[in-house]
Amino acid sequence: MAVIDRRLLPLIEALAESGADWLAFELFEGLHVGRPVEDSDEELSRARLAVRTFAKEERLPEEQNFGDHAAIPITGDEQIEWAAKYVIDRISECVRMLETSLEQLESIVSKGRQSDTVSVPPQEKGGLAIRVEGERISIRRTQLDEGIAGLSALRETLSHWSESVRTGSDAS
Repeated sequence: MAVIDRRLLPLIEALAESGADWLAFELFEGLHVGRPVEDSDEELSRARLAVRTFAKEERLPEEQNFGDHAAIPITGDEQIEWAAKYVIDRISECVRMLETSLEQLESIVSKGRQSDTVSVPPQEKGGLAIRVEGERISIRRTQLDEGIAGLSALRETLSHWSESVRTGSDAS
């Protein structure tokens, strides 16, 4: 387990202040776990053989353990690089999931409006309003499009931040 690099604190604070503290927790978890070690070609071959053997309902030798490697700690400058990449990857993934969800919901609402048997409340202009656990959350297509467009700027900003932190230059 690696010690958290103090240079990550501004990123973690920015995530928490923007309401993405869940992502800060994921960063901590990822750094705590470290980078998984990949199995060698020989170990993969042995694992395939073990699966085939198991499929034939034969007993595997007890001493054959696969994938029992300790993770490689992420330390120093690598933590900074890893964290910046992780944040942009996760936010991009969340935006893609939101886009897919919105498209599916719009499709459901559209099909419901076309049906004579289903009563669908009027859609808010330019987007859907979704109530989750009593809290009203709404997203409009234009907001999503702005978020998608902002991903490249976020990627560039995090890349610049990562580089400046690792080289010790001004991050502004």
